[in-house]
Amino acid sequence: MLTRPQLRCALDPGDTAALLGAAPALYATDTADLLRSALVVAVAAWGPRHGAALSVPGPGGLSDTVGRLAAAPAAGTVGFAFRAPAGQTHAIDVRAEIEDGLVTATWTWCAASFAERAVADLARTWCAALAGLAAEARRVLPLPTDAPRDVEVVIAVPGDTNDRAVRQALAGLASAHPILTTGRRQVGTRAYAAPGAGDATGATAPEWTSLVRFALVRPSSADARLIITGDPAVVGADTVETLADALRRVFGGDAGHVRPSPMNSP
Repeated sequence: MLTRPQLRCALDPGDTAALLGAAPALYATDTADLLRSALVVAVAAWGPRHGAALSVPGPGGLSDTVGRLAAAPAAGTVGFAFRAPAGQTHAIDVRAEIEDGLVTATWTWCAASFAERAVADLARTWCAALAGLAAEARRVLPLPTDAPRDVEVVIAVPGDTNDRAVRQALAGLASAHPILTTGRRQVGTRAYAAPGAGDATGATAPEWTSLVRFALVRPSSADARLIITGDPAVVGADTVETLADALRRVFGGDAGHVRPSPMNSP
């Protein structure tokens, strides 16, 4: 019986392309750190299924942050190497590399501690975690870095309109206007947009902001205005005007009371 048996796995070509292409910039790290981060997530999910308490030591980066969030008492470690020789000193060792354009991994382990089916399950869990990272990278759209100023329109709404009514109106329009649920994320000097990652009603995840923002203001007790602001990199003036028309129909506001923001005026 081998004391250090091994198995190999390879990622899907589409996942490999995303992890070597858009993903590092999106997550503000490098491919090696993404692969290690996915291993941290996989080990945390896999351990309770097999009664194993392992951790993945790392040099810092995203994987270190993920490791702190997934921290648990560990009796052993999983070694990881990317494009470098892997050691044979950990309970499980993983060596990842690029072969024929695919991310592949060779897994070795202490046969006295783990059965092959357990390590195969960990390999599948790692691949699934990487597939999740790749799927996120594929659905985002890099935004131009030299976008013009915000697109803004102001419409009149009934004087008794409140924030809750605005949120309800936006929720009702979301299915017909996908831009309302498209989010924007800033990563260093780059910005990205992703369908479904935003929520103009204010329920957006912390790392995302909505591409379209709404603010209710009251010039007087009987007068209310709704300011609609769009991210110009994706949301053009026509889109904001379309949303303004839809909201006028919802609130029955004065169809004639529309004005562009001063910042967009000649």
